[in-house]
Amino acid sequence: MILPDVTRVLESFTASGEAEAISITGDWGVGKTYYWRSFVGSLSQRNDLQFTKYSYVSLFGLSSLPEVRDAIFDNAVPSEEISAEPSLSSFFGNLAAITDSGGALFAIKGVFSRARKHLGTIEKVPAISRVSPFLRAASYFAISNYLVCLDDVERKGEGLSGRDLYGLISHLKERRNCKVVIILNSDSLDESERSEYDQFREKVFDIEMSFRPTKADCISLVFGDGSDVSVKAIRYCGELGINNIRVLKRIHRNLNYLLPFTEGLDPLLEEQIFHSTVLLTWSYNSRQADAPDYDFVKKLGVADMFSLDVETTEDDTEEKEWRDRLWNYKYTSSDEIDLEICRFLENGYLDSDLFRTVLNQKNKELTQTHTRNKFEAAWRLFHDSFNDNEAEFIEELSRAFHESARWISRANVDAAVRILRDLDRSELADKFIAHWIDVQSRENASSLTAEPDHFDREIRDESLRVAIENAADQNMPIPTLDEIVPRIAGNEGWGQKDEEFLSTASVDDFYYYFKRTEDRNLTTYVRTCLKFGQFLNPTGPMRTISGKAIEALRRIESESKLNELRIRKFGLGTKPDDARVDKQLD
Repeated sequence: MILPDVTRVLESFTASGEAEAISITGDWGVGKTYYWRSFVGSLSQRNDLQFTKYSYVSLFGLSSLPEVRDAIFDNAVPSEEISAEPSLSSFFGNLAAITDSGGALFAIKGVFSRARKHLGTIEKVPAISRVSPFLRAASYFAISNYLVCLDDVERKGEGLSGRDLYGLISHLKERRNCKVVIILNSDSLDESERSEYDQFREKVFDIEMSFRPTKADCISLVFGDGSDVSVKAIRYCGELGINNIRVLKRIHRNLNYLLPFTEGLDPLLEEQIFHSTVLLTWSYNSRQADAPDYDFVKKLGVADMFSLDVETTEDDTEEKEWRDRLWNYKYTSSDEIDLEICRFLENGYLDSDLFRTVLNQKNKELTQTHTRNKFEAAWRLFHDSFNDNEAEFIEELSRAFHESARWISRANVDAAVRILRDLDRSELADKFIAHWIDVQSRENASSLTAEPDHFDREIRDESLRVAIENAADQNMPIPTLDEIVPRIAGNEGWGQKDEEFLSTASVDDFYYYFKRTEDRNLTTYVRTCLKFGQFLNPTGPMRTISGKAIEALRRIESESKLNELRIRKFGLGTKPDDARVDKQLD
């Protein structure tokens, strides 16, 4: 790491009583400004500073020397408040340096601040134009024994030449007893700007520092607080070799925003947020040549990682390098969580409800996997040795079974119960059954059906089979005539449970069912209910069904002349000519 060495140079520079200038150059995004601001913040703890005020100025868009001088004066803060931002209070403090009269300062506070705000316009007014040179001169002469930082040199306005800027720096150093620091990305200077810098750098600058921190330096600048978040982020950022401070800061911000959503969930989800956020933020924002293409990462599937869907050609060299990089990082495909992080990066905001839904679904899957693994691990004690470890096996099987009951299939329950009975542990086997039925009833009732899943083996333990059937009856939803009658009418068949339900339905049930049904199949449905009494030797429940249906139809028949005519077609024997009418109306 080089940062400690850089720090020592800057500490010596700021502690010296000499007026000096230093240039800090370096590539885009390596953290020149970030590091300088961090260093300046640390100066607030020192009492040996050899300057009275500190002023930070970004030259971005400034196009003239007067603008630069004004900005230096405006942004100055006392050295003992070096980590503070410029404010109205610090500005009036700067004004105090222009006059030693408190009354005069009070009088000019409002006028001076307003005048400076509109100085460019005021200068054009003849009656006031004589004031502005005084204001400019007064404010510039107040700049003395300052520490001045001029940043973004390569982004200065076109009207500000390098010659003028370096001349100002030299004047501040030699005539105003100031220490001056400039920060620039030398690679961004055009040919003429580079030539000007080379022409004046030896005369103007006492120290030239090429700021080229290691990747570990850059990462530690952003994640150096020792927190758990920083420790994990350092590991993943280090694996990818990220050295861009702006990208690292975005990673830091994104992690702090996304990680709270994993609270209370499986730790692996937190780990995935770390792992994926670092990669995707880097890929989305980075200019590093070795960063995999963002769209490639976003759309990455297992087949892409192993080149299963395409034939590799010489033109695939870049993609192969990306795959190798991602493989070493252990990122093989983008899942739903990763895609939500991508949407967050692209949109600038997170659909928090959808993100929680995706996380909860993945958490459920992880829980299922973990619990199944515990149950399978218990069985390893049985299958993987000939040791006399029955007690250990029973203990582990019991513990895993109770923790994993929600996710254990009926076939695996059957296997566990049967081996317990073979080991003369029938009482424990029954407890297994009772616990599993209870958990399934509360959390997964759909698994308790009389008919086994086609992937399940036949249940061989009789107690388990009976328990499942009883639980299925208890958990079976209460059917309705609207469900059963059309099904029987369409299938021309029914089961014993259907017959039992229909026989327990009341006359009112049949009445309201017939009345609310408005369907071209209504006649078929009515005849289906009546035919239960028309079989040779009908059972008691069959006669009950038919009788209740007839009584409901009699009630409908009595409601109107029209309904009386409608009912005749069912041949209930209300009048002698029923059969004739039935034939006409059917």
